[in-house]
Amino acid sequence: MPFGIIILVSLILVAIAGVLFLIACMAAALEPLLWWAGWSRRSAVTLLPLDLPADDDPPEPDVDSYLVYLSGAGTMDPAMMEEKERQFIELLRSRLPRSVLITDVFPYSATNNPQLGERRLARLWRYAWQARNTRRRNFFQWLSVHAQQLRNSLQVAVSGDRRYGPILSYGVAQVIVAGLLRHGYRLGSDKPVILAALSGSGQISVGCVPILRRLLRRPIWIASIGGILTDDPGILETEHVYHLSGSLDNTQHMPRFFFPGVWPIFTQSAINRARRQGKITVFDVGPMKHMRQGDYMSRSATLPGGQRYVDKTVDVLTEIVARIELGAPAVMSRPEGAVPDGWVSEPRVGLVLRSLREKAEGV
Repeated sequence: MPFGIIILVSLILVAIAGVLFLIACMAAALEPLLWWAGWSRRSAVTLLPLDLPADDDPPEPDVDSYLVYLSGAGTMDPAMMEEKERQFIELLRSRLPRSVLITDVFPYSATNNPQLGERRLARLWRYAWQARNTRRRNFFQWLSVHAQQLRNSLQVAVSGDRRYGPILSYGVAQVIVAGLLRHGYRLGSDKPVILAALSGSGQISVGCVPILRRLLRRPIWIASIGGILTDDPGILETEHVYHLSGSLDNTQHMPRFFFPGVWPIFTQSAINRARRQGKITVFDVGPMKHMRQGDYMSRSATLPGGQRYVDKTVDVLTEIVARIELGAPAVMSRPEGAVPDGWVSEPRVGLVLRSLREKAEGV
């Protein structure tokens, strides 16, 4: 085949891909908009009022906190996690026996409709799910897997958009409240609610915080695991954001390219104001990647001391939950050169918590 024809065909394919990408971007906000307008097949979701009455029934005596886990953009259905993520959840649950761990929220839908649920593209997403479990993928399998991740990633962009983000945030916040109530939470409870957000759900959780604060009338904490944090104003209403940062995780810094508000020169942006107010604590958890082998849930990669990456991640999350339950101060001094300027780092939180426990026990 002549070289010129190969170039022409390649350009045509690139143009088609570009057009399809633009269509996907423009259509990303349709799902929450159709739900809000009542034109969705799942529009029966009831809008919760912002003045929910408090429940007189007390929470369970053996519950110290509620941890809502929101998975990354690669998730398709909370009920069908990959083995690595499922083992991470079980390890976290075993380390937090006095916390209620909620994992049935799909944060990339205003109606909690997973990609493998009732959707017009359900066949495509089921094909992508099967392709993810295939070692050697053909072109169409590879394309379907990346289309699935693109779909959820675009919902993260919608969440960060000031025009459409509040609609998606309201829907996801309702889903979170419903999940809390399903798992025994009582309105008016003084037990802390923590959103454990992986990857793209970091931005979505920040967008939900203002609504959750009004629905629950309680402060909300975020534990971000390599989360995407933009300049969403919701970060100023978050009680505190604890961010686990892997040194080899470049994806967490993607907002620098799409949200200029995260740049230090925009000093009045929400995230920069949150940094100055000490609302963000960054944990340097080592040379972890964003996904695949060597990520925050990796069971094969180890730190220099021999600790598995997944154990390190669970250890830090456990300490964060303990700190919140004990009401410990969130901000500690930053070791020089540990993290970028404007962020607060706390690599020795375990020592602080140990002393707090000793004080609480009267040691």
